[in-house]
Amino acid sequence: MEAQVLHAVVDASMWTSALEIERATRAALEDSAARLRLATQAGGVGVWDYDTVTGKLRWDDRCREVCGLEPASDVDYELFLSAIHPDDRARVQEAVQRSQAPESGGEYSIEYRLVGVRDRIERWVCVQGRTFFDASGRSVRMIGTVIDISDRKRAEAARLEDLAFRDRFLAALSHYLRTPLTAVTLASSTLVRHGDLTPRQAMSVEGISASARRMARTIDDLLDLTRSCFGGSIPIARRPGNLHVLCKGAIDELRATHAEVPIRIEPRGSGAGLWDPERIAQMVTNLVQNAVDHAEPGSAVRVAIRPRGGDVLIEVHNKGPAIAPERLPTLFDAWQTSPADGRARAAGRGLGLGLFIAHQIARAHGGALEVASNAERGTTFTARLPRRGAGARR
Repeated sequence: MEAQVLHAVVDASMWTSALEIERATRAALEDSAARLRLATQAGGVGVWDYDTVTGKLRWDDRCREVCGLEPASDVDYELFLSAIHPDDRARVQEAVQRSQAPESGGEYSIEYRLVGVRDRIERWVCVQGRTFFDASGRSVRMIGTVIDISDRKRAEAARLEDLAFRDRFLAALSHYLRTPLTAVTLASSTLVRHGDLTPRQAMSVEGISASARRMARTIDDLLDLTRSCFGGSIPIARRPGNLHVLCKGAIDELRATHAEVPIRIEPRGSGAGLWDPERIAQMVTNLVQNAVDHAEPGSAVRVAIRPRGGDVLIEVHNKGPAIAPERLPTLFDAWQTSPADGRARAAGRGLGLGLFIAHQIARAHGGALEVASNAERGTTFTARLPRRGAGARR
């Protein structure tokens, strides 16, 4: 009898403990759910739940608001599809179906446009979710969130429009400047050949010609910038050639205008390959000009050309102040100038496009442009160019 009473007491105690655990668990879950609701409301996040077996769809008030519905509106999957912008509908359906395949891992992440069912307002949304599967691998449920990202999308669109306007403006300006520049160049050439000029007058005319050439290079840089912005790469036209000859031609022209800085060329091995001669000359000119602008007074600029495997390397080295480490990640971006570029600006070459265009030319040939710089060894720009242009755009 005492044993029965003892068992009854133990059973009652265990039952009471189980009830207490259940109540505590339910309270904790309700508290977690309440905190989740507060967090999603504060962050403007909508929560949705889709039963892929029954087709039942549940939205919270924020989801309804983003879809242009009243809080008490009924929702179903067909209503959801009808609210998606027609141009995005197929893409969203494909993403939903893909997430319901077990091999996808159930991940669902997409950005698309909604058109308000009642208010007809177009909104961009970012939707994240996950599909859950039963033991047989069948999808049974999708749960996720939705965030209105319309403000961000509008800001991105405005920025792209500003960039497009800038590119159109630069292209128009560059073409417009070529006509008077051509007239100046022709006139100065005629004066040099037939003007019977005094030495002082000849020097003035040569100054005009030098300024015209500098302006022509600047216009070419602007045109290349707009081409790379619109087409993604500077166009090139390959033909068989010798890098040694191409580099020497570009360097000889620079020597004529920079007699104060020795420019040494060191060709090694074979320079044969498929190159765009004009673009190679432009790239070498930009790299050597940059080296001359930043060379230590009294030091020389060295240009080495050497083979490496199926590539040819062009190394342009100068002694001078090291490039600041914080500048290296953006050194080949457009418009890169710094206070250290005072001499370059004084010479009229401070637009900040030379290295950008050299980098684009190397990439267009299927190669790359890299830089190494420190105070002890100086700065070396290395252009790697595949001889046969593997992977390059033509």
